[in-house]
Amino acid sequence: MLRGMNLPRNDPPALAAPLQWAEGALLSAELDTAKRYRLHGEELRAMATDKSTPEIRQSLLGLAVDYEKMASSMEAIDTTNRLLREAGITR
Repeated sequence: MLRGMNLPRNDPPALAAPLQWAEGALLSAELDTAKRYRLHGEELRAMATDKSTPEIRQSLLGLAVDYEKMASSMEAIDTTNRLLREAGITR
């Protein structure tokens, strides 16, 4: 934590532990991670447009695809967890 700086605080309400406060809405840790993975994928695609060699471009685009797959996996985990909670099976 940064000390000596008066930064505005946007503390989440006291709710279930696996939820994160982001942009005014509650997000699960999985959805928060998926969002970050998608942003990384976008950054890699942007970097790929600036690279001159086809090898570097293909590597960056391949990594972007991998990040998209990981984001989709995290969203699927979130959906499964939500359905399990709604069914009263977990947490």
